[in-house]
Amino acid sequence: MFKIIVRIMTVSSIVAVALCAEERANAAGPVLYQDCTIAWNPNFEPDIAGYRVFLGRASGALSQKLEMGYSTQAPCSGIGATTSGQWYVAVSAYDTSGNESSRSGELPFQLADLPSSAPQLTEVPEPTAVQLTVRSPGFQLAWANADMQPVSDRIEMASSLNDWTTVTVLPPGSTRLSYFHPVDVDWVCYRVRGENGVVVSLWAKAGGPEDRQFCFAPTKVPSIAQPVLLPSLIPEPQTVQLIDLHPGFQISWQNWDGSSLWHRIEVSSSINPVWSTLMLLAPDTVEYAFLNPIDADWACFRVRHENNQFVSLWAVAGSPNDRQFCLRPSA
Repeated sequence: MFKIIVRIMTVSSIVAVALCAEERANAAGPVLYQDCTIAWNPNFEPDIAGYRVFLGRASGALSQKLEMGYSTQAPCSGIGATTSGQWYVAVSAYDTSGNESSRSGELPFQLADLPSSAPQLTEVPEPTAVQLTVRSPGFQLAWANADMQPVSDRIEMASSLNDWTTVTVLPPGSTRLSYFHPVDVDWVCYRVRGENGVVVSLWAKAGGPEDRQFCFAPTKVPSIAQPVLLPSLIPEPQTVQLIDLHPGFQISWQNWDGSSLWHRIEVSSSINPVWSTLMLLAPDTVEYAFLNPIDADWACFRVRHENNQFVSLWAVAGSPNDRQFCLRPSA
């Protein structure tokens, strides 16, 4: 039996424990050869309303989310970890007002020798008919899998600042990544390959047999090196509304007194949970619409006023401590 403990904020610890042979024999439902249990210590605040578990195959890309209610543990197979290989999991808590804690630190774990309900392929051809479409501030990478085989697809990204890293691993049947431009980079490249268990394809071809990356120059958005927070002189935007447009979204707000202030919109999502700038909008603009698909399980947005180096607080959402407006674009 193995045990890994990670200290976190409102959920105090999380543990992955392999089931012993007797526990596997007594388990209800399908039994995995080396299943495990994810458990965490409860939050004792009186208004706790439940927990959420986030799961994925790559660090920083926990694209699977499960509502756990008041439960403080779950079998790995019960939250979707049903194939052999590397997994990552994190937990958050939320209260009756809808406020959600920060996620716990990611807990890595591995499963081995699990039977698969899907046929194991001996060869996976690379994705074909790949198309990169750039629509500022978004892009779309689409492809096809040969013979409609049940393969997952791994997307990697490299930029002028970073070497190749995994963005996400998409389940079988998903043949598109539509998202926002990365910020603060001069160029960015994406590549995609098919995989089935330990069997993987070559990266999809781009311009030629040796070219397997799809690149573009992202839209540049001005940033503030050292912003000066002036919440008393520059109040945050008021009456913010976020509308899910299927596809895309629209966010609108009111300018606090009609002053000529710029508006900065930031985004965080299951694809990239780090807050990054989406748009910087000119004065007198009080709404923004993005009309393309967003291939993320969840996406959150926040907006503030700014004037040169002087900025307001982020606009208030559900409560003074909640300054993000969220939706589930893939629902």
